[in-house]
Amino acid sequence: MVLPPSPRPFQSAVQRRCSIRGAAVASVKSNTDAMGFYMNELIMLWYECSLECGLDTISAGQSLFPNQTIISKEGKFELGFFDPAGNSTNYYIGIWYKNIPLRTVVWVLNRDLPIPHSLYNNSQLEIANGTLLLRSGLNIFLSFNQNYNATEAVILDTGNFVLRNASGILWQSFEHPTDTLLPGAKLGYRWFSDVNVKLVSWRNPNDPASGSYSFGMGPNGGSDLSIRKGTEKLWSSGPWQRGTFPLLDLRDPNNFTYLARDGDVYVTYNNESVLSRIVMDYFGIMMLFQWSEARQAWDLLITQPYPCRAYAMCGLNAMCATNHAPACRCLDGFKPRVEGEWDSSNFSSGCVRRRPLHCTDKVGYIKVATNRFP
Repeated sequence: MVLPPSPRPFQSAVQRRCSIRGAAVASVKSNTDAMGFYMNELIMLWYECSLECGLDTISAGQSLFPNQTIISKEGKFELGFFDPAGNSTNYYIGIWYKNIPLRTVVWVLNRDLPIPHSLYNNSQLEIANGTLLLRSGLNIFLSFNQNYNATEAVILDTGNFVLRNASGILWQSFEHPTDTLLPGAKLGYRWFSDVNVKLVSWRNPNDPASGSYSFGMGPNGGSDLSIRKGTEKLWSSGPWQRGTFPLLDLRDPNNFTYLARDGDVYVTYNNESVLSRIVMDYFGIMMLFQWSEARQAWDLLITQPYPCRAYAMCGLNAMCATNHAPACRCLDGFKPRVEGEWDSSNFSSGCVRRRPLHCTDKVGYIKVATNRFP
């Protein structure tokens, strides 16, 4: 009898017990009939149990299918298929926080190559020929040009998704961010390879495709972080000096580490003491969020450029106040159009009337003082 592979060294004790339990169930059943008939079933039972029990790894020869996920060892992050718009039009492979009730996507593998609904059910993510492959049947949506000789893909508790083999990490999502910077990740410029690692905004809240705005080092390096629309610089942190960026207020000057060496210039985001993330928003705003256990929501701590300077940041029937947290609030008599979006500090849908306006209603005006119109 061919038994399932022995537990991988990167599995937790809980994951090992789960895999062994799945193998045992299959083994008992295999004794009730011909060995050949149940051989494939044994393998499939072990594999399905492994995924359902939250393993953190896709090994060579395995695939991740729709409605399956892998979960980091301590249950902090989850990777799988998702539909950002909720209308079953396009699907993506993404990473989100596992234990936060409001799904917050921090990375997207195929942001510019979505899987259409017609091909979704047959899609799979796998390790093939030493590299990562996203496909549906013969339709290839993503395949790295380089053969990394990888033997597994792992989601780590940092939120980093890595390809590795016995020699170590060969490729990692932290070096290919989308719109979010997590603690431990870097932004920077590699002179020899002419690669600029930067955040690029989503196109809109429902489309993770590369948007118009970026946050990172300049196209030729430098010692400052900047927000750009295309090649146009909209804001700068100022050059790194005395251990900080003078115009980038992140509450703690130790949140960034700057290093220039051998043609590489990069900064590392270090704030691992709390659950936080830096996001390049599709409005052109860099935002620092911190999770509030008490409110079970993201608190918006910092924005750059200065709050309320982005056009239509709060949407229709709303106003932006620099002394208010969050900065956006509805006008009197109005409420958020989409409540859940405001909980995640996405105000773009604006506000609607709390009750419809009828012709028989007495209509008046409320003075809104100390405000500037766009």
